[in-house]
Amino acid sequence: GTQIVRIGVLAILADLVSGQPESGSVTPTTDLSVHLVRVRPMEWVNLSATVLKVGASLLFVETMLTADDEREPFATSLATFMSRPVERVDRPEPVAARLDQPFGSRIGAEVLRPGVVEMAPRDDILNVFHGTVQGGILATLGELAAESLWAGGEPHLVADLDIRFLNRVKVG
Repeated sequence: GTQIVRIGVLAILADLVSGQPESGSVTPTTDLSVHLVRVRPMEWVNLSATVLKVGASLLFVETMLTADDEREPFATSLATFMSRPVERVDRPEPVAARLDQPFGSRIGAEVLRPGVVEMAPRDDILNVFHGTVQGGILATLGELAAESLWAGGEPHLVADLDIRFLNRVKVG
């Protein structure tokens, strides 16, 4: 119902584009940031990732996000990945479809109280490479928690997101 894309959704896209090389193994994300330069309505998001540094233990990638036919980015992302492969867990392939409900509802997120959001893991929100909740979904939970804490009933927009993944997320 909106043409303004959630920053959590942008984090999902940036994580996928920057962390999945055309060939070779997928590596775990250690940190991910997305920063909006400007807010604008859009029909399409285009992402272009550039590897900035490859080291023995880490890979550092910058992703530029542009809207529709524009050349100037409306958002940027920086991500760090561990240089070790992850085994793939067989999961159903995602189905490409437009959302017919707000993204928070689509992933099953529920605001329990201001600043506290809960979500039950399901196959369609798990990372297909190791079976944990996809990092961008976790970013969206943080976004929803921040909105619920600060919004007070008024619409708010999270414009900057910085995430550090310290360990796999487990049920409980």
